[in-house]
Amino acid sequence: MSGGWIFTKAAGVEHDEAHVAGVLGDMLFQDEEMPRAEAFVSIFGARWQVVEDFLWQLATERGLDEAVGVQLDGIGDILDESRGGLTDDQYRLFLRAKILVLKSRGRVGELINILLVLEYTAIVVRETPPAHMEIEVCDVTLARETDRVLRLAKAGGVGLTFIYSQYSEFEIFQASGTYAAEEYDVATGAGSVYDAATGGYSAGCYR
Repeated sequence: MSGGWIFTKAAGVEHDEAHVAGVLGDMLFQDEEMPRAEAFVSIFGARWQVVEDFLWQLATERGLDEAVGVQLDGIGDILDESRGGLTDDQYRLFLRAKILVLKSRGRVGELINILLVLEYTAIVVRETPPAHMEIEVCDVTLARETDRVLRLAKAGGVGLTFIYSQYSEFEIFQASGTYAAEEYDVATGAGSVYDAATGGYSAGCYR
């Protein structure tokens, strides 16, 4: 694809405003009788154009780190990523993730990078044939939003099971730091409360 580049403001690159024309020009077979093929290829050119326009705007007009409030909402409009009920700090993370989503080809490494951008550190990925993967993440506070982003980034036709815990990797299945036999509630059993009433964390994983 013509015009592809990794952006650094100091690199002296220019804003390519013709990605659609570029990909059409790069087609191996060009024929006036191939409107469907041209339309299909144009979709990818338009997708890259959105990403480049956004990156250029960030570099020249408003940085994502400095944007707040309605400025962030405007960036979200460009990326087609609504805020929902997210705070500014949370929204910035998901806007960065959406940039990676728009460039994603569904590779495992790309999905891991998206999770790292969202500031998750305890990540486990298992690939199971013929076309399925399980992703485990700990210390998740925005599970629904994270799951949605991963599903947008994965390759079409690939199944995804998102397994997450609201606790850190060091807290899952952790025994209570205090013990009092008379406090242990047999009726309650082993739950997800870190105290002597249940004996410690032994739940909290969701899929």
